[in-house]
Amino acid sequence: MIRQKLNSRPFRRAIAAVAALQIFGASLAMQAFAAPQTTLSPNGVKTLAPEGAIQSTGTWNLGTRAGDYVYVAGMRGIDPKTNTLVADEKGRIRQAFLNMKLIAESEGASLQDATRIVVYVTDMYRYRPMVNEIQQELWGDGPYPPRTIIEVDRLNQDDIVEVEGTFYAPVNKTSHASSLENAAADSKISPNGVEILHPAGAIQSTGTWDLAARAGDNIYVAGMRGIDPKTNTLVADEEGRIRQAFLNMKFIAESEGATLRDASRIIVYTTDMYRYRPIVNKIQQELWGDGPYPPRTIIEVDRLNQDDIVEVEGTFYAPDKPVSNEQPAGEQPSSEQPSSGQASGGQASNEQPASGKIAVYVDGNKLNNMQAAVQNSTGVLVPLRSVLNAMGATVTWSGMNQPITVTQGELTAKFTVGSKSVLVNGQMQTMQAAVQITNNYAMIPDSLITEVFGAEVKWDGAARTLNITSKHN
Repeated sequence: MIRQKLNSRPFRRAIAAVAALQIFGASLAMQAFAAPQTTLSPNGVKTLAPEGAIQSTGTWNLGTRAGDYVYVAGMRGIDPKTNTLVADEKGRIRQAFLNMKLIAESEGASLQDATRIVVYVTDMYRYRPMVNEIQQELWGDGPYPPRTIIEVDRLNQDDIVEVEGTFYAPVNKTSHASSLENAAADSKISPNGVEILHPAGAIQSTGTWDLAARAGDNIYVAGMRGIDPKTNTLVADEEGRIRQAFLNMKFIAESEGATLRDASRIIVYTTDMYRYRPIVNKIQQELWGDGPYPPRTIIEVDRLNQDDIVEVEGTFYAPDKPVSNEQPAGEQPSSEQPSSGQASGGQASNEQPASGKIAVYVDGNKLNNMQAAVQNSTGVLVPLRSVLNAMGATVTWSGMNQPITVTQGELTAKFTVGSKSVLVNGQMQTMQAAVQITNNYAMIPDSLITEVFGAEVKWDGAARTLNITSKHN
């Protein structure tokens, strides 16, 4: 009986309250003797304390800027005028989001530039609907940012909701001009170029959140649960459900050219550490093999949405692809990938450069910021869209199972992934090699560039350089 009382939630809360008072007293002493703060770190991380924001209450600050990203600490519903909590629940939740918004806006980001938010609540069923309502007020009809919402045992000062966020605000907007131009034409792209992702075949969101966002070179995937995308319902068995959560995350990452090996961090939320952590480890070993594995944090929480058992969110690195200036923004797929984001199909090539990166030149100009060229038995494979755009051609590709149409002057060619048959100006011709898929990119063999477009191609094996001279040059 005594042990039960000692382990009860009220007893633990009472002990925590005493500890909090001690820590608060210590923090006052620390603040009295604290040295002046440096707002810029040796590597350029800027600490944020914008005018009109709330005051921090301990050994933390409101936010930071690191490069093109703004990171906002967990915000609660504190009125910045009084630095006290707003009394009513809905007003407090709204204020938490407004506090986050103020800090983001101080660095040139809007709510639409959020790449990731995490909402912590102390009662999922009571506060999740309020969070959804407030988000709809602030974001309108969307798109919404990737979101993870979890129920925890306690927040500071026995609060009810806390929200943290990551925002994209490029320092040098000139270098991101293509993304910003697209923003004006595409409602799914924010003012700073954050693209909300809805790949075909993925699960459907169930509230004021979206599946993922691309910001620069990073892909942020919202908390994924074990929902079968065919039925949009939870998988029944526990191991299958956890596997499906990882597969849902994997599918979204791959739609933007990232693999599981490109994960820069993952966070796993579970409702029973001892029961589900071993299953998570098993599934990760299935998917990642013998490693290396990504940095991971695994946390036991009180509750997940729909009383689920595991939720996993991830951040992936997939260097941004340039969008061709030859095509109107919002009408073409990004780089060598189909706009639908469907899983790879057709003949695949997993070849890698034999020794060192291959340099590709078109009409004397080196192509940068593109999928790496590779060498295999068919010759040198180069990214179709990047190379043919550089040759003055227009590329249209609406889906992985759809033909790739290329127009250059009076020539129109239609390629099918994995097929050596190419339709050239209405005439079917058989070529030496076929367009292939590498890491979700359409790659064209150098021989096809000569056969179809009449370009002169020269390979310098010693320098690992491919020189392409287009016919019109």
